[in-house]
Amino acid sequence: MKTFKDKRGISLIVLVITIILMIILGAAVIISLNGGGTISRANEAVFKNDIKKYQEQLNMAIANEKLNQNDVRDKITAMGYEQDGNPNSVYTYVPDFKKKYEGKLVIKEDFIVYVGLDDKEREWTLNAGIYRSKKNTIKYIDEDGNKLADDDYISQLDVEYVYTAKQINGYMPIIDELSGISNSDTEVTFEYCKICDNLAFVGIDEDGNETETESEIVEYKVTGIGTCTNKNVAIPEVHNSKPVTTIKTDAFKNNATVSKLAIPNSIKYIAGYTSLPTTLDTVNVNAKEIRDLAFWGRTINNVIVGRDVESLNGRFGGGRNLYIFCEANIYGLGTFASCTKIITNKDNNTYTEIDGLLCSKDKKTLIIYPTGLKDEEYIIPSYIENIGAYAFNTYTNIKKLTIPSTVKNVYTNAFNSTKINEFYVDAISVSTQAFRDSSTQKVIIGPNVNNLEVSPFWGCTQLTDVTILSEKSIAYSRAFWGCSTLERFKVGDGNSKYSVTEDGVLIYDGTTLNSYPPGKKDAEYTIPNSIIKIAYQAFAGNQNIEQINMYNSVINIEDYIATSCSKLTNITYYDTMEKWNNIAKLNWKYYSSIKTVTCTDGTIDL
Repeated sequence: MKTFKDKRGISLIVLVITIILMIILGAAVIISLNGGGTISRANEAVFKNDIKKYQEQLNMAIANEKLNQNDVRDKITAMGYEQDGNPNSVYTYVPDFKKKYEGKLVIKEDFIVYVGLDDKEREWTLNAGIYRSKKNTIKYIDEDGNKLADDDYISQLDVEYVYTAKQINGYMPIIDELSGISNSDTEVTFEYCKICDNLAFVGIDEDGNETETESEIVEYKVTGIGTCTNKNVAIPEVHNSKPVTTIKTDAFKNNATVSKLAIPNSIKYIAGYTSLPTTLDTVNVNAKEIRDLAFWGRTINNVIVGRDVESLNGRFGGGRNLYIFCEANIYGLGTFASCTKIITNKDNNTYTEIDGLLCSKDKKTLIIYPTGLKDEEYIIPSYIENIGAYAFNTYTNIKKLTIPSTVKNVYTNAFNSTKINEFYVDAISVSTQAFRDSSTQKVIIGPNVNNLEVSPFWGCTQLTDVTILSEKSIAYSRAFWGCSTLERFKVGDGNSKYSVTEDGVLIYDGTTLNSYPPGKKDAEYTIPNSIIKIAYQAFAGNQNIEQINMYNSVINIEDYIATSCSKLTNITYYDTMEKWNNIAKLNWKYYSSIKTVTCTDGTIDL
């Protein structure tokens, strides 16, 4: 009987345990079927309550700061979690902050912000109206879209992002850096070029000659596409353990395969008129030197000037979207003839893009005004102090352009061959040929212009209207040398220094003949008897005048008054040879065709 009772007791215990297990398993099944709803909702409630509590504690800290600082304070931003001695720790402002939220919650400008990447928690923040960071996915792919590395997931706290391409063995990124704005969760993709060691190469010896003798080879030159069939091609830095330093000019001539090309920094230079694949869409150039007219004759959608470029001389050509990563002071950077958009890397110490312009890092020098900007009227921004060489080269859209007095210098060829109809120029100084060959018809010289160098408007053969507001002493004939249609000058109302005769000749201070219009058609001109002085290069560049008549009121003739007046051979002076010889003169007749001075008592041969 005892044995039976024991067995019955054991059976009862087993039964109880079995029932408990069944209840647990049943609950697990229910939870599983509900997607863990009860537990999930409990966790969500804890999460939301915690954030609400943290925001309340942060609000208390804000109120204390306002009280202590009389409401003059910076908004609180705290990304760190170290407590001891760290005044910018989240714990400083939120005493009850839990360690499990480190790396997930931060303070950004007085608000608790979720910066984690957990999808469920991110969903909870939406439901609770809690501000959360953007989730950016970074992908790394080849030309066919195949994944080359695992995706990266980044919590982007601010709307602007900057990401750098990974280094992947056997590949070069088409672009080293991507930046943009994250207004929502964003996907960013880096595409790569395969490093192709099956291009065609030829050896180069130490004297720079081509050779096939292995022992003489010190470096290699790319001569063709070889057996490479890739659409995205990266030139290798090394071939057969020797550096690849050169690309033959016609290496990719008539190639219709390559779409994207990466050129490493082992390449010494890219020669002018380099033959490119006919299908080329993007080129990333890290060669040390990009020579004049490199890549000319191709319209390339994306031209990336890499960090390692040290020299870029003259016109580059190509390139609708121009990415500037290099930091060298590059001569002729403004000659990217057809670029429509400028992009610079954010950590570039030399160049920056602002308002669509390529500028120096300090924003004081305008380097490129891209053709993609479609303004018909444009005022140079007040932060610009210098307009660089070729900055507006061949630009066609603008009809009227204002250069305010905040501009100190307009450099040579800044507006070369533009189709701008009207200029208001108030820059302090304008360099030689700054507006060369532009089709401008009207120019106003502002009150602050202090210096116009030789021929800034050279070749402006449609210029007919020049109005002078400046009262500074400037040699205007020299400034408008070559403007064959400019027949008269104008001055602004109230100009106390300049006036214009009835026939359009410019007079300074009432007694100095400053400038005879270079396009004036008269063969003979008589200087008014009120004129005492003939200014520097006063008649320069006029191709029509043959005879000048001069009264004895003139007592001073400055340098080179009739430079390049090819038809002017005689001056008639209405007084004696002795009086003529007593006139103060410098190198007045140099570079002119004047042969004689006819006086009342004879002729002086020069």
